[in-house]
Amino acid sequence: STFLVTVPYSSLYLTPTSKVPRIGMCLMTLLSVTTTINDVKNTMPRVTYITMADAWLFPIIYYSFLCLFEFFLIQYLVELEMELTAKKIECAARVLFAIIPLVWIAVYSGIAYFLGYQGTA
Repeated sequence: STFLVTVPYSSLYLTPTSKVPRIGMCLMTLLSVTTTINDVKNTMPRVTYITMADAWLFPIIYYSFLCLFEFFLIQYLVELEMELTAKKIECAARVLFAIIPLVWIAVYSGIAYFLGYQGTA
């Protein structure tokens, strides 16, 4: 999971002109998480509610989409010749996107503790 969050985050440190690597890093993460979700769903019994595995993996998909959206926003601003605004958003995204996974881990851990999840022994 750490790797799947680190890859899209590290794409924020590539220059906005390197389009293929930035998009590729986020798409690779999306495909990996989708494969993982399918594998987990196939090994677990079918249920009608959200499992803890879903609650752990789906935010990674949203995080990767956020990184892609940030990249497209930066590209749009660069095309409009608003480089200063694009640089400010890029710097803010680097800080904000570093905080998002930490907040999610805290929320997820609190939910797991509240529900009494013990993990597997």
